[in-house]
Order: sequence, then structure tokens, then C-alpha cells
Amino acid sequence: MVSQRIVELVNNDDFSFNIDTIKNIHIYLFHDIYDFAGQFRLCNLTKKEPIINNETVIYADYHEIKNLLFYDFNVEKEKDYKNLLLDKKAKSFAKFTSDIWQTHPFRDGNTRAIAVFMIKYLNSLGYTINNDNFKANFAYFRNALVLSNYYNRQNDIMPNLEYLTVFYNNLLCNSNDVVDLGHVMKKKLF
Repeated sequence: MVSQRIVELVNNDDFSFNIDTIKNIHIYLFHDIYDFAGQFRLCNLTKKEPIINNETVIYADYHEIKNLLFYDFNVEKEKDYKNLLLDKKAKSFAKFTSDIWQTHPFRDGNTRAIAVFMIKYLNSLGYTINNDNFKANFAYFRNALVLSNYYNRQNDIMPNLEYLTVFYNNLLCNSNDVVDLGHVMKKKLF
């Protein structure tokens, strides 16, 4: 059901670059699944992530969700992608995606809602992006988001945007080609 709704949203050209759009995407995807669809979370959370040895990313404090998203959106609005090389564009899109995902505004469904938002955002910038690469590489995309936000001082691990940048490079270069990116993420963290 959610997969069908993702396709419907991606095929709909309606888009506004604002926080309400992410909320509306979340409502549309999950309105009869979660009673909190489209509502920012009212508690802090942790999630065990297999890619980081069942540790958790430090997600934004729920009191700060609106302020952090407002900040991230304002920073992104100031960017001019016209004269940037592809690698710089990919890294910038990766950073924006990583930042809004780390905020984790909803209790569940963040990765899917943000993926749809990014597809629609990229299309609004003139790219031709569909859901194929996100769907075929969903585990890679989610793990890349985790790694782009994971910090472990004890093991000297810093947030790493490299995997998410690879995803966006692939997406921007081959927007109609599905490429399995699973082979890229082989490095053991611990």
C-alpha cells in the first residue's frame, strides 16, 4: 500500500520546497497506518542499527525538530546549483538529506518520506528522477543515512557522507538506470 502511494506521489508534479511538504508526504503515505501520520514526534527515540553494530544514531531532540528543519531548509534555499560540478551537487544533496533525516521528525517512516521529498525536490530542480534507484537500493540508502550521522568517539568513528554521496552521484548521472550499490558498502566499522 505504501509502495503504491510512493509511486502516486512521485508521479504527481505538485511540489513546494517547505517543511509542510514533508509533513504532507508523511500523511499521504501513512494516514491509515500510523495515528501520528504527519505529526512531528513528541518524544526522543533511539533505534538499533545493524550497520553500526546495533548502536543508534543520535537523533534530534524532539523539542528542536521545527527549529532544525527550519535551519536546514533555509541553508538549502541559499544554494545555487547552476554552476556546481556534479560531484559537488551530489555531496550537497547528500548533506541536506542527511541533515533532515538526522532530525528524524516522525516516530516512524522518516526514510520513505524523505526519499519521496528528495525525488520531488530534485525533479523540481530539473532532474528526471523516479523511485527506481531508491527502491532497488533502499537498504544501501538507509545504511548510508545512518553512516552519515553516526559518531562513536570510543572507536574513533566520525559521520561519513561518502556512501550517500555515491548514491546521489549515481542518481544524478544515471537517473533512469538502477544500479546495485550494495557492493560499495563493505567496510567493517568495528
